[in-house]
Amino acid sequence: MTLKKIVKVFALMETLAMIAAFAAFAEGWDDSSGSWQWIKDDGTAAVETWKSANGYWFYIDSSGLIARNKLIIEETNKGTNYYYVDSNGMLLRDAWKAVALDVGDRKNYRAQYWWYYFGNDGKAYKSKGGPLTIDQIKTIEGKRYAFDADGRMLYGWINSNNVKIQDYDESAWRNSDYYFGDWDDGHAVQGWKQMRVYVPKEGTYKDYWFYFDAFGKKAKSEKKRIDGVTYVFDSDGHMSTTK
Repeated sequence: MTLKKIVKVFALMETLAMIAAFAAFAEGWDDSSGSWQWIKDDGTAAVETWKSANGYWFYIDSSGLIARNKLIIEETNKGTNYYYVDSNGMLLRDAWKAVALDVGDRKNYRAQYWWYYFGNDGKAYKSKGGPLTIDQIKTIEGKRYAFDADGRMLYGWINSNNVKIQDYDESAWRNSDYYFGDWDDGHAVQGWKQMRVYVPKEGTYKDYWFYFDAFGKKAKSEKKRIDGVTYVFDSDGHMSTTK
């Protein structure tokens, strides 16, 4: 074989090796490491991104592996979005999910878990920040719920102008507009409800009646005719007299 032919053979072998390498690094799912990863066309594993398979979406974490049983917090130029991937790594849609509180939060709240609701697009419902308006209260399976700007379901007494959970504020009922039940339920109360509340000026607890309209808003500072009877509601919302 002449030197010219040898050079041509080596050139051909080198070209074939390059083609094989390119084929090996074709972008897509790969489990040759024993765990599913998304390998990019440069041969490296994708990280911190979403990829789909058979119509399902999966989040690849910073290690290059599919995240599982995890709340995914995604920052965008339009704000922060919250998602959840289940035990199979699939994006959760149209479903409730309870997520344990961080250790540092446990002393400030009665809740054992934060409840999130993830819509059809996988994003957690959340408020826009600022006052809580009626259009931000979501109807889910026939009940009305509200969420804070971090996607957490609100519960207890909620002031629509200062939206936050007020677990340990015994006077919260006086200035609040809604009552969203306990941390493990959280739907807006509608109609009559009797509750034991702390009355600061008397230094004691009392059982008061409250009335909440179809949107869950508390009647206060008004006379209201309900089922043929006129009721008077104090400025803090408790029913004071009937007429």
